[in-house]
Amino acid sequence: MPVRRITAVLAHPDDESRIMGGTLALAARRGWRVTLYCATAGEAGDPSMAAPAVAQLRERELGAACRALGIEQFRLGRLPDGGLADADVDAVVEDVVRHLRAVRPEVVVTFGPDGRSGHPDHIAIGRFTEIAFRVAGDPERHPEHHRLGLAPWQPKRLYHTAVARSVAETLGWPHPSLPDEDLVRVDVGETFDVKCRAVMEAHASQWRLSPWNVTAGWEPRAVEHFRLACFEPGQGRADDLL
Repeated sequence: MPVRRITAVLAHPDDESRIMGGTLALAARRGWRVTLYCATAGEAGDPSMAAPAVAQLRERELGAACRALGIEQFRLGRLPDGGLADADVDAVVEDVVRHLRAVRPEVVVTFGPDGRSGHPDHIAIGRFTEIAFRVAGDPERHPEHHRLGLAPWQPKRLYHTAVARSVAETLGWPHPSLPDEDLVRVDVGETFDVKCRAVMEAHASQWRLSPWNVTAGWEPRAVEHFRLACFEPGQGRADDLL
């Protein structure tokens, strides 16, 4: 059988573990090729340290988290942490398109218009990713990629990470949530321990500064939720991310 491929396009190191680590690890366990585009190195993640040192530390932590989750490779966009909303849209979209054409995923996961928690970086990378998703298969867009051996590639499905209304009500989630019936539910019971290790051990610097809680996106249950944003008809079940 052909290898299935999924990629996450996110803003900061540890987004992949805190928010969807169970799903990515489950995909890897099921034989999917799992990759990641991380827009920033997270250099604003520890105000007690110089930004270059934080970036180096968090890149190492991201590598450790990827190994724990089964993410085969990651690409750092090295955009300014905290400044994605002001980034050059065309340049970021081109870089995400380059990533999509290189790893050729069927499924892409990113942030929705609410950024899950309203974080401007999350909102921005979600918007850039949706544009990239729609143009990555167009040979007229970024023809310079041909010189790099990157052919146009159209992913089949785009999902946004989401917080279910039932979870929000239980936890007192202060940010946007969506009705449960509008979401795809991924049971990550068999990989929840892997997710916890990636967050608490691989991303130890961020765990020390901000243990899981409501504002950090902690859901004390072995389930992750997503909303289908774009879907190519005939390309698998729309209600089943994996």
